[in-house]
Amino acid sequence: MIRLLAFLASVFSINASLAQTPDLISPRGLVGIWQVSPEIAAGWNDSYLIYPDGKIIFAYNQMDLFKRLLRREGTWTLDGAALTVVYTRERVTIGGKVNKNAADGENGIEGGKDVWRKLAKPVSSRFTLSGIGKPQKNRFGGAGAWSVLFDTKRFYKIKDDPKEYEN
Repeated sequence: MIRLLAFLASVFSINASLAQTPDLISPRGLVGIWQVSPEIAAGWNDSYLIYPDGKIIFAYNQMDLFKRLLRREGTWTLDGAALTVVYTRERVTIGGKVNKNAADGENGIEGGKDVWRKLAKPVSSRFTLSGIGKPQKNRFGGAGAWSVLFDTKRFYKIKDDPKEYEN
């Protein structure tokens, strides 16, 4: 009897833990902000903003102040675990000059202008999604975030609403 109770307890425990794992590799589960690091530092790291209407934005690391390519925007589709992204426009910094010796410690491009431009030819990417990772406490002691491998690169679901991305 004790063995039967122990067995049933383990079955219910396994089922309960499986029920708590969200279906992140689904159209509904993918919607949100996915970042390459599990927490937000001085700015956003490389991030995917995935919208329920099929829109996607890849936002490049905000902490790299010398980059000229800031974002790419397009559409996404999911077929099983295969995520296909087609970018049709990008946001870039044009003009300005690189300032590596700013007195206030801020380096970057000064005097540039950020503009959206249509890509001459759409850029496609295809990722295999796998390896759902359970939240781990982050380095600041926070609760952490669920994660998914986009091919071999792990991204963490930071927010459920992509509109919460600032900038």
